[in-house]
Amino acid sequence: MNRLLRNLVWQRADSRCEYCRMPQEFTDAVHEIDHIIAEQHHGPTTPENLGLACYPCNNHKGPNIAGIDPSSGLVTRLFHPRVDLWAEHFYWNGRGE
Repeated sequence: MNRLLRNLVWQRADSRCEYCRMPQEFTDAVHEIDHIIAEQHHGPTTPENLGLACYPCNNHKGPNIAGIDPSSGLVTRLFHPRVDLWAEHFYWNGRGE
């Protein structure tokens, strides 16, 4: 991945994790550039398929594109920062739970 593409991802995300919104300045681990659709699932290395992720989000998501919803038990597509709106998928309850 070239420097221009890396810079685009960082700037577009405003140096925040695109999954949890954690600013880079609040963590010691450097945010990572994530293939939203993993390379092993034939996700391309293009701006549309790259997102900035903090280590915990990237590590937890891994190459997955879906997970089991604990409430319904249904297979559910994971949040896609290029397609989905954050506020429609997440909410902040003010606690670390």
